[in-house]
Amino acid sequence: MDKNNPSAIFPILLWLLVSGIITAAFQAAAEKTGAFTDVDTAAAGAASALLIPAYVLMLRRWKLPAYPIERKRSLSRGPWLLAAGGAGAALSLLYGWLTAKLHLSEYFTDDVQQHFYSAPLWQQLIVLCMLTPVCEELLFRGLVFGSMRRKTSGWKAAVFTSVLFSVLHGSPIQMLYAFPMGLVLQAFLHMEGSLEAPILLHICANLASVLTEYILR
Repeated sequence: MDKNNPSAIFPILLWLLVSGIITAAFQAAAEKTGAFTDVDTAAAGAASALLIPAYVLMLRRWKLPAYPIERKRSLSRGPWLLAAGGAGAALSLLYGWLTAKLHLSEYFTDDVQQHFYSAPLWQQLIVLCMLTPVCEELLFRGLVFGSMRRKTSGWKAAVFTSVLFSVLHGSPIQMLYAFPMGLVLQAFLHMEGSLEAPILLHICANLASVLTEYILR
């Protein structure tokens, strides 16, 4: 693949391939030995652990900074990261409140998400609040947005990336949340200028969701 003209599709196909193979392998192992009681969470963690170093290497090989020209920030990095973490937690709690208020769970089911939440808390914290956010931000805000940024304007690349981020979450109830969340992640990437802010935002959003579900269970 031409590192000077990277494709946004390749890292997504790699993600789908690796996730599919690992999930199938874990399901087969669970059926045969009963070794995995939380197949979805374990498979997601294993896939993310494999993909993170691959995506880091791809970012370096393709030389995909968030923005090609370093911009002067109006604030130092600390306040931006603090704001990103707070925004992630707030958006997650708002989404949970709206879901309950509008009774969305009565119209849309999300079996995969419920399987994730049924895993032990320590496993959720490692997989959903650490590995998955890092992997998804390297993929979407790093590789997908970075490659699209070379071919089109920043706002078009941001919308395209957010649409993909939403669609690849799969279930309708997650897609309703993932698209606006994707736009917020893109906004913090733009304002802070690096992947650290969207990664922290994503981590805090998932952490708030996991802890809220655990407390209310």
